[in-house]
Amino acid sequence: MTEAELFELVFIAGTTALTGYSLFITFSFAYVTAAHFLGSRLSKLEVSIISALYLLSALIFFSVTMANISAMGSLQQELAFSEVYQRVMFFIDARIYIVLAPIVSLGAVVLCYYFMWSVRHPKTE
Repeated sequence: MTEAELFELVFIAGTTALTGYSLFITFSFAYVTAAHFLGSRLSKLEVSIISALYLLSALIFFSVTMANISAMGSLQQELAFSEVYQRVMFFIDARIYIVLAPIVSLGAVVLCYYFMWSVRHPKTE
């Protein structure tokens, strides 16, 4: 495989990872919006179903994102000694995303669940 083909595969894997993560963000905002407008009026069963569907979609999109980040990292290792790679792609290191993506994703899921809980259990003054 030529260097140009490896570069293209790195960008394809990165683009697919970003697409999966943007879908995760979309589902997170949909969950927060549903919690904001309907959370206090939903039954426990409805909240459980919505929360389970949100968690399932988050896990699916997160696994797609991580698989593509991992593929991107493997391809980057093959390009590590390329002069062009060292000049152009030093800022797109998959190792950073492998650490940050789980932290940010888990934080987002916890915050979304906390928001739903706070809407359903308002503080009484």
